[in-house]
Amino acid sequence: MKDADFEAFCKGAKDISDGDLLTAYAVSQSVGFFDIEDNSINVTPEELRRWLLWCVYYGRPKDEYPLATNK
Repeated sequence: MKDADFEAFCKGAKDISDGDLLTAYAVSQSVGFFDIEDNSINVTPEELRRWLLWCVYYGRPKDEYPLATNK
């Protein structure tokens, strides 16, 4: 999962808040990242941020994240 462009995007996105990333995900996917009726996501804040960045950068839903284990 090492993509130089994605890694550069992550470094450049350090000032984007997690709230803004959650909003960007919701806008791009027309659904919120968290689903209160689904199982909880058990990841560190850093892992969650990278997951969100991946989704926003690639325009993909959270279930397609390569390291997603909660499907």
